[in-house]
Amino acid sequence: MNSQWQPIDTAPKDSTRILLAWEWDSGIHTGRIVILAGWICRKHCHLARHHDCPNEHDCDMGWDHYAGKMTHWMPLPELPTSD
Repeated sequence: MNSQWQPIDTAPKDSTRILLAWEWDSGIHTGRIVILAGWICRKHCHLARHHDCPNEHDCDMGWDHYAGKMTHWMPLPELPTSD
């Protein structure tokens, strides 16, 4: 694994867009891919932090709308320059 990949428990939970290693098992299909996501309230998508939600008991915090196991993360790479 690339040295830039870090354990998921160290990932930022402030809506910063990051790359995530995502594993899932639907019972029929399993897989592991890289996705672009950020930590959000799935019910109040415009709110990035749990304490900003209008009713914290009505929140569903997670990595965008993905279900499954996130194992690692890394920051987005720098954009290429146009030389």
